[in-house]
Amino acid sequence: MKKILFSISFLLLIAAGVFLLYPRIASLFEKETVYIAVAGPMQPGEGGQDMLKGIRLCLEQLKTEKKMTDKNIGLLVFDDKNDEQTAIRIASEISADNRIILVLGHYYSSAAIAAGEIYKKNGIPAITATASSDSVTIGNEWYFRVIPPNGYEGGFIANYLKLSGKSAVSIIFISNNYGINLSDNFEKTAVGIGLSIKKKWGIDPNSRTLSEDLEKIGAELRAEGDPGTIFFATYETEGMKIIASFNYPGTPYSIIGADAFSSLSFSEAFNVYPQERIKPGYYTDGIYAVSPFMAAIGNEKSQAFAENFIKTYGYEPTWEPVCYYDAMRVAVEAIERAEIDSKDSGRKNRKKIRDALAEFSSPDVSVKGITGNIYFDENRNFIRPMAVGIFQLQKLLPAFVQFYPISTLKPDTSKDAGKIFVINNKPMTLTNIVYAGIDINEISHIDKAKSTCTVDFYLWFRFQADSDVRSLVFMNAVKPIELGKPILEESDKGITTQTYHVKADFRFDAYLQKYPFDHRSVSVAFRHADKPRNSLIFIPDTLGLPRSGSNMDKRLNVNGWNIRHSNCYQKIATVITNGQSSEYSQFIASARVERKGMGFAVKTLFPFFIISILLFFVYGIPANRIGDRMLICIAGIISCGIFHAVIWSDFHSLPYTVAIEYVCFAIYGLSAAGGFISSAEYILRGSANKCRLLNLGGKIIHSLAVILIGIFIGMLYHGH
Repeated sequence: MKKILFSISFLLLIAAGVFLLYPRIASLFEKETVYIAVAGPMQPGEGGQDMLKGIRLCLEQLKTEKKMTDKNIGLLVFDDKNDEQTAIRIASEISADNRIILVLGHYYSSAAIAAGEIYKKNGIPAITATASSDSVTIGNEWYFRVIPPNGYEGGFIANYLKLSGKSAVSIIFISNNYGINLSDNFEKTAVGIGLSIKKKWGIDPNSRTLSEDLEKIGAELRAEGDPGTIFFATYETEGMKIIASFNYPGTPYSIIGADAFSSLSFSEAFNVYPQERIKPGYYTDGIYAVSPFMAAIGNEKSQAFAENFIKTYGYEPTWEPVCYYDAMRVAVEAIERAEIDSKDSGRKNRKKIRDALAEFSSPDVSVKGITGNIYFDENRNFIRPMAVGIFQLQKLLPAFVQFYPISTLKPDTSKDAGKIFVINNKPMTLTNIVYAGIDINEISHIDKAKSTCTVDFYLWFRFQADSDVRSLVFMNAVKPIELGKPILEESDKGITTQTYHVKADFRFDAYLQKYPFDHRSVSVAFRHADKPRNSLIFIPDTLGLPRSGSNMDKRLNVNGWNIRHSNCYQKIATVITNGQSSEYSQFIASARVERKGMGFAVKTLFPFFIISILLFFVYGIPANRIGDRMLICIAGIISCGIFHAVIWSDFHSLPYTVAIEYVCFAIYGLSAAGGFISSAEYILRGSANKCRLLNLGGKIIHSLAVILIGIFIGMLYHGH
């Protein structure tokens, strides 16, 4: 009895110890959580929501990349309401929370400047991807920015206008840190490069007569006659109200706006007017805007991000979520590099992260983001060329001329030496944008052995007059293709549209794993023959095929096949010549080609269905007639083998097994099972009960196998 009590007491003691020590033991295996504050205007429809969307997509991507495997990241969201006093209050709250090691935000410059003083005083690093005033980072070693500042942006816009042939400009700016900073730098650069300033208007955002002030500016613009190109250094709302008062179809004004105009809220703001709702683009068509980034002319990462964003949120991303995605990635890289320790004080860990951010100071020590290799200059800004867009039907599309950064300036050796410019000490080259599109008319002569087919299509380009688009390399064409003369050519306001008719043989990709529910990816891929990506970029023309003056009815005539899910996109093609690699813009039009209906699948699978039925009849033949039973089993194997040989002759070169072969393997198994059970029944034919059980077992095995085959085929069909 004493032994039993001792054993029970000992077990209870162990249980109590485990219970008490479990939290400490578990904590050894738990990942530490580091907290990042996200500060911005967080009400529905405001910019903070785009901030969060980009940040959260980055965190999801980091999980797939298995980054930060030893730590969890927690987001603490703060609404600063785009208000300076609110920003100061929440900055104090963030600084007081020792869990928070870094801030992402703020959205507006005014809020960032106000909060930045608190972060500087308390030693907490912050990264913004939208607040562009120079004052955000100048003099504040704790604030970093992953976009260019206003000082650079203003100079960039002035240079772009000069190189676009403009000679005179007028300026409209909002009288706060953002607008004054932007307009002053624009004006300083414009005067320095020979642009004349015809007129300048300032807007007091706190004026009690703001609406009247905006109407007055619009009236003065209408009376001005020729104000030159009008540069707006304002926010979306003020710019929208002025533009709606003087700019509409038929007016001759040339307008360019700063980064605020490239946000989704700018074009949508015009929907308060019935003219814009009836005809999208009524007020905005032809307006230029600069943006820190445009996915359409970005790299493959940017296009993958855009597809993921559309899939997740249902609309195309503007630059804000892209840049906050990059800000989050920079933050994570800095956290990993800083090697923070939970045992250290919050202030010490914050200092480690700030120092880690400062180490990203050159292309060699940078973070690979969507917008490029991110590193900071002496004022903790990421300097890169702005993208320039033009509004069409409320969409901001890339302008026909962009700037592309180059790492070194070698005018004496560059074949495009005349197109190299230095802006803010950064060498850049002019890059031509060519809008391209392909409209597939017919896919025929599909040769599954050679994986080739004939594609009949219309190919069109929209470009500025000095672009050469006919020197193309069709990368998956069976034979070289020369375009010849266009069947349609139009020019309007310096923009040329050319359309070509092409019919040629192309190699395609066959996805045969699910045969006979297989599909093909038929594509037409081309690049320019000698102009690399820093000279010319092809992008899909979302405005569609030009049809004036020609009859281009779509004709789909693919025997036994359907064309589905066609799309166009661009990617980067790396070409190695004489040991040196060059990047080219590659345009791809792809169409998924699937078999039409179930006819082919039924025809292919029907023989196997008949064989499975015949094999089932084996169990209806008496056990003593083993010859007949074995004959059916052997016939099943031979018949299946013949069909398998035919299939194998088509697919023997594939590195994988196609679905129909698994059906063949199943038939072999059923035939072998029938032969084995028939032999066993013949040997045991003197015992009726044993024969009956064997026969029943064979029927059950056969039936279950056929059901499983059916399920397998059904899954293939629905997956298809």
